[in-house]
Amino acid sequence: MKISGAIFDLDGTLLDSMSVWKTLASRFLKSHGIVPEDHLDVKLQNFSMSQAIEYLQNHYNIQESFDAILSELNRMIETDFLRYVTLKHGVISMLSQMRRLGIQMCIATANDRKITEMVLEKHGIADYFCDVITCSAVGSGKSDVLIYQRALEILGTPKEETLVFEDTFFAVQTLKRHGFFVAAVYDPSSESLKNEIIKIADFFLLSFDEWKKILD
Repeated sequence: MKISGAIFDLDGTLLDSMSVWKTLASRFLKSHGIVPEDHLDVKLQNFSMSQAIEYLQNHYNIQESFDAILSELNRMIETDFLRYVTLKHGVISMLSQMRRLGIQMCIATANDRKITEMVLEKHGIADYFCDVITCSAVGSGKSDVLIYQRALEILGTPKEETLVFEDTFFAVQTLKRHGFFVAAVYDPSSESLKNEIIKIADFFLLSFDEWKKILD
């Protein structure tokens, strides 16, 4: 495949960070003395932060303001990201090779922009990306194609030469429904849907060491 542009998800794709999100909402509720429903964090996996907060407020009758909840969640995320989150194997090598090939790159994430920029800087990869597009900024989660369309506009590359790197089934499904080329990146958090992801993605990478097979 000829690639002139690449759109990268952050959590579970470039970062080994899904463990943070896996328990975030449940930990927040428990810290307020509220028992979370079964599989809450799975249910919220493809929500934007705004959508997740609205769900928590409405479903659990939380009286705190939206901004107060957002601030508390972001503090939890920031602490975890600074202490525990690492890049996935092969990320820096792949990004360096892409830059040498003249491929334009950006981030499309459900994460907070400030936290995203902080973690990119921490790991020394911020300069590889021309922009960070967030679900909150576009007003929808990754069950909607809007964030990817916005990222494509920012890159300015032809859709048929732009590849999106994602790890979750629901994101890959959204992208394929709207005609994007997708490289699915393996993450243990999506193990139960691995076969379904392989069926619909254009490429499947167990690690970024394999990315050059896409160019063949």
